Amino acid sequence: MKKRLVYLILCLVLIFGLMPAASFADDVTGEDQAVEITVETTADNSADQNDVSDTEFQPESVETQIEPEITIAPAPTAADSQTGFTDVTADDWFYDDVNFAVENGLMNGVGDNLFDPNGNITRGMFATILYRLEGEPAFMNDNTYTDVAPGSYYEKAIIWCSSGKTNIVQGYGDNLFGPDDNITREQLAKMLYNYASYKGLGFQGAWMFLLDYNDASAISSWADEAMHWCSMNGLITGFETGNIEPQGTATRAQAAKILSMYVQKFGDSSVSPYAGDYTNAAGDRLSFDDNGDGTLTAYSRLIPENASAVDGMKGTAYPIENGLEIDFTDPYGNHITAKLLAAANGYGYDLTITGSFWEEIESGEVFKGFIKQ
Repeated sequence: MKKRLVYLILCLVLIFGLMPAASFADDVTGEDQAVEITVETTADNSADQNDVSDTEFQPESVETQIEPEITIAPAPTAADSQTGFTDVTADDWFYDDVNFAVENGLMNGVGDNLFDPNGNITRGMFATILYRLEGEPAFMNDNTYTDVAPGSYYEKAIIWCSSGKTNIVQGYGDNLFGPDDNITREQLAKMLYNYASYKGLGFQGAWMFLLDYNDASAISSWADEAMHWCSMNGLITGFETGNIEPQGTATRAQAAKILSMYVQKFGDSSVSPYAGDYTNAAGDRLSFDDNGDGTLTAYSRLIPENASAVDGMKGTAYPIENGLEIDFTDPYGNHITAKLLAAANGYGYDLTITGSFWEEIESGEVFKGFIKQ
């Protein structure tokens, strides 16, 4: 009996030992089948630097690396200026003046969308500005300056400004002009005043008044009249120090301001440079009145060879390259057409008849050497 009982117990042990372990798992864990694994870690300064722990990757760290707001103002763009200059912004005191000078073809930038407002203006630059202000008229004079390169941007302007006709500026002597020399404030005033005088806008008759600047006595004698005229018209004024700094340099922004004020005060070209009275050694006479619309009224008294004077002609003159084209009519309705051009030798103007209905004056006849009085 005892043997059977032992045998039965051994069989039961064997049966339970052969059953799968998984069948016990459900009974042990119930519905919660997750296994919690605990890993112990210790702080170690020698840890691998490539490891990224929770304490190293925090939201605050991201915020310090990516700024949500831009705190540095962007550099000026082309949109800051009507003319596309990145160094001219709407907050600048010269903003409107630079736009005016560029839009009216008086000044250009220096490249790369820059105007260089604080850069110095040179003698060649300012001569070019005045030449553009005059409409870049044609002329027959030659370049006599050895330091003014043929084909340079200021060559024509310097020749025109230093001609005997305009007398706006002269060189230093020895056939030198100094086109790349920085212009001083009194040199700029002198050139501008000479241009205004050429246009009939300078002082007329006697004048006398004092300039109320601390350094007025430093103005060169040759620039004194010009500085008085420019100061009187508000074109060149002093600084907060009470000085006018006649030998100081002028910047491109200052030149733009002066030009803007000059044009607003006196107009773009005032009167035609051809307006006025002309005569030559033979006693011929011409006269032109500016009509204010781009044309001139012309009057003449011409003395042809071996003929009596043809007087009382009146007509209309139109500017052409290097001169005027004229359509005359006499009191009887007869016509003469002619061209007034700068003489080939650079001395005065020659009037060439291009068409005539008078027996006294033939087509092709030339009346030479007219000088403006």
